[in-house]
Amino acid sequence: MTTNSLFRLGFYALVLINAVLIFLLVKGPSPGRPPIPLEKGTSLMKTIGEKLNLTSGQMDQYENMAKQHRQVMINLQEEQRPLLRSYFELLKSPIEQDSSDNLLTEILILERRKLTTTYSHFEELKTILTVDQADQFESIVDDILRVLLSGEKKLPPPPRDF
Repeated sequence: MTTNSLFRLGFYALVLINAVLIFLLVKGPSPGRPPIPLEKGTSLMKTIGEKLNLTSGQMDQYENMAKQHRQVMINLQEEQRPLLRSYFELLKSPIEQDSSDNLLTEILILERRKLTTTYSHFEELKTILTVDQADQFESIVDDILRVLLSGEKKLPPPPRDF
């Protein structure tokens, strides 16, 4: 193989790589990828306030609602923690199906209360919105879901398939 053909092969390889990179940039992120997370240091409450363009009075109401919601969620998590510990402690001993089922039922009841409490919280937020703001509420649902489903933590990227 001559030097000239090596350069030609390298040139075509670089052109191909550039074409692939341009295609990926134009195509955008794949549908399986999560959208860009909220900016670091930005709370969901602040993002919602900005996107809905809440007035200062509405923001005060929303902050009070959020404080109450946060306290209820903390109480539910504190109530759930010993149940989870007891449930997984069952791994150390022979399993009694009745106690396992009872603990699991209690855990599920608390999870349901957490979900319905959060849903009610955002329903309550909708009640303080003006008509124009209520039209914008749909746009923040994705932000809400991203935070709720990620636990406000940036998830690691999915593993690459080789």
